[in-house]
Amino acid sequence: MFLTAASKHDIIRGEAMDLSKERRRFKRIPVDLWVKEESGDYYFFHQAGDLSIGGLFLNNKVISNELRRATYKFKLPNSSEVITVQGEAVYDLVKDKLQKKTGTGIRFLNLKPEYKRVIEDYIGGNRFSI
Repeated sequence: MFLTAASKHDIIRGEAMDLSKERRRFKRIPVDLWVKEESGDYYFFHQAGDLSIGGLFLNNKVISNELRRATYKFKLPNSSEVITVQGEAVYDLVKDKLQKKTGTGIRFLNLKPEYKRVIEDYIGGNRFSI
């Protein structure tokens, strides 16, 4: 069963939350990169829509009512470094008349300092932010 976003709300741990208040702690930038999600015996590839040192948004990924953790792996443009991090799905957006995109917000749980620096350098060198 998928949940539909209503008015200016998204789904956080099964409860509606107002999006009119900015909750973001980190600068984020739009990205166009592929992310590998691994958990147990399965893996999926998702396209990321934005990135910060706190997490990323996976376009068109929607989870059911159960929120889960997984390992996420990706490379930034112009980098050979494979960033590997545990992440937790914290909200879903489902496209409707008011919500323009579908996907899932992932919060990084154990981002290593060296990966944090790589992401910070990439974000700092990017002139576009959201």
